[in-house]
Amino acid sequence: MTDEITADHVYGKKFNNITEFNDYLSNGKTQPAFAKYGEPSSFETGQFVESWTGTSDYSEATNLLLNGDPDAKRRIDRKGVANVAQKVNHMDKKPATYLSPCGFLPHVPNFLAGVPNNMIAERNEPQRKRVLTVCYNIAALGGVDANDMQQVASDVLSAILKIEAGGVRVNLWAVAISSKRLDYVVTAVKIKDSLQHLDLLKMAYPLTHPSMFRRHVFRFREVLPGLPSGFGDGYGHTVQDIDKMEQCVKRLGIQADAVLGFYSCQNKSYEQIIDMITNGK
Repeated sequence: MTDEITADHVYGKKFNNITEFNDYLSNGKTQPAFAKYGEPSSFETGQFVESWTGTSDYSEATNLLLNGDPDAKRRIDRKGVANVAQKVNHMDKKPATYLSPCGFLPHVPNFLAGVPNNMIAERNEPQRKRVLTVCYNIAALGGVDANDMQQVASDVLSAILKIEAGGVRVNLWAVAISSKRLDYVVTAVKIKDSLQHLDLLKMAYPLTHPSMFRRHVFRFREVLPGLPSGFGDGYGHTVQDIDKMEQCVKRLGIQADAVLGFYSCQNKSYEQIIDMITNGK
């Protein structure tokens, strides 16, 4: 195990949904460490920035965050997971028997005793489901191509869909964790509750689109009061160590069963990612 990360070295917030996250960003004020070079990175435009972030400007990115990303959903659908998503929206049920005036089989003791409920009937009852809490660190180093970020995150989402199709419910958090020397900055946005049906249109952007990290998470860092000024130079270094990521999300109060990241899932198959989530492998 790596050295313990103390609470006074972890800066960040968790948001229970996308609306909370966007409201925080909209009402935030750019901190001095991020304003000294002029316009902060989250608002930059131009051909290179568009290629790097996948959006032309911050406004376009926010529209995708709030209203869903059809292009990202189409990429997910092409992976063949749309049918899986339909299946997991139906709760698995099992038959249970009970006594009733009507049924398919007589209950002899009740019949002989003259009890009205003298027939055995059957009905479907919802099964209790196992629930897993999963955090996926969407952060990646600046040299990582946007298409690669999308590909790996789509694989993770595909694995989540297949896990839920197998009867396990998932709380899913999109997190971003970076460091500067001994300090860590953490953004955590809950994009799916275990009680919610899957909404691929809404989930696709925060989990798979590079602008979620390179615009919205950057904006979070730009407006976060108290963040050490050193993060203003380069926005921090992406954390790849799983143990450190686990410590950081725990400091925010998230009890995760699995913490994944772009680098831990890169070049992994669906089956391997599923194993990482369900078996800790």
